[in-house]
Formats: sequence, structure tokens, C-alpha cells
Amino acid sequence: MQRKLPYAFHGLDYLYEPYLATVYNLIPSYKTQKLGEGFLNQTSQVYTSLLQSIAEQDKEFLKQILEPKLYHATSHCMDLLEEKQLKLQYVEQDQQQNGEKQEEDEEEQEGQQPQQQFSFFQKILGKNETYHIFQENDYKCNVDIKGVFGVKINRNENENTPFVEIPALPTTPRNYHLNLKNPFSLYENQILVANILIYTSKKLVAVDQEGILVHGDYDNNQFYYHKLRLESYIPNFNWIITDIDDYLKGNPYY
Repeated sequence: MQRKLPYAFHGLDYLYEPYLATVYNLIPSYKTQKLGEGFLNQTSQVYTSLLQSIAEQDKEFLKQILEPKLYHATSHCMDLLEEKQLKLQYVEQDQQQNGEKQEEDEEEQEGQQPQQQFSFFQKILGKNETYHIFQENDYKCNVDIKGVFGVKINRNENENTPFVEIPALPTTPRNYHLNLKNPFSLYENQILVANILIYTSKKLVAVDQEGILVHGDYDNNQFYYHKLRLESYIPNFNWIITDIDDYLKGNPYY
């Protein structure tokens, strides 16, 4: 069934089934530290700003932070919801709930061993637990990083350009795309890709003119899995969101 938005109202649980999780390479956390200590903290702010901007119909801001193809898809879906007279709302835990939950979490964590840190959600055999490398009361995340060489972040700029993908070693988190018209693009266009895997109670809902809930749920204690794909040219680190909840299936470069 076609989604109403690139954002999935009820998350992406299928991403975290054990047999699918084993497909991904688990990268030790020391590799993600190269992104900077504040990077994972900033992803919480980015995710919140993204949802709030969609709810507020702030297309000018969305145009700045979304890759053009993703922006077009998001804007189009927002227009369709508006035509159906549906309004989007942003929902999160209030400060009192956050404070109470933090006290509960601190009590539960007393005496526990530190969590292992990997760059992708991992379900441990025999335990129904998910490990994260960054946690807030209403937002937890992990990150899978890789490098992409030869193409441009703006997918429209890759059109009508002949590319040949150069196979990389399975253990190397890099992808090479040789531009047959400009082989030097491998050096000119170097992209860092960060797949942010999120477990959060921050969410969007859609209501009708009478305020009746149509999509999503108001339970701000209900957490869902989501995914953001962020990309930036190296070494600028001006991050652009290139996919939301796999709506564009990773948003292929060409």
C-alpha cells in the first residue's frame, strides 16, 4: 500500500527482524566517533526539526534540508493530504513525562553492565534487546556509515551521465561510481553517507477537520523504528537528508 508520506506513521519494524539485521555490517563505534562527539546528539535535533517542519508546512525550510527528489516527493504528499483536508500534527512526550521516564531509566540501569556499541541496531540472540550508541528519553539511535565516490548528492545532476559502478570488497564500506565523461569525479565528489536508525516516540499524526485521528496514534509512550539517510560532501559536512523511512528505497544516485 502506498504510504501517505515519506514518513511512515507506524515506523519500519521490518528493518529490525533478526534475519534482516544480520545482513548489515556491524561497525565498531570507534569508527562512528570520527563524525564528532556532537553528531549523534544533533541527529535528534534534525529529526525533531524535520517532523515539526512537515507538520507546520514549512516548505522553505524543507527545501533547504531535503535532497530535491525527496523534497518533491514530500511536498507532493503534503499537498495530497491538504487536498483531503487532513492536518498534520507533531507529537512528543512532555517535560514531566520525560523527567519521570528518566528517573525510571536511571533506576533500571543501576548495576547493569555498559552496553556494547555498534553502528547498527543489533538483536542479541536469546535476548529481546536492541543496543544503541546514543540515547535520550524519547529518542535512541544508531548509525551505519559508508563512503560513496564519483556521484553527486543532487540526483538530478547525475542524470544523462554514464556511470559504471566499480565493485568494492565486501568488507570495505565504500561504493565507487566511475563517471565515463569525467573520471576525476572519483576525487571531486566524495560523499559520506550516514544511515541513522532511530527508535523514538516523537511522531507525526494526521487528523481531519473535526480533529479525529486518521493516521498515526497519540500514544506518546509508543516507540517506533524510523530511518534517515544523511549525506554530505567531504570535508564540508553540510548534511542533506536524502531519504526518510526508505520511501525512495535509498534514493538511487542514477
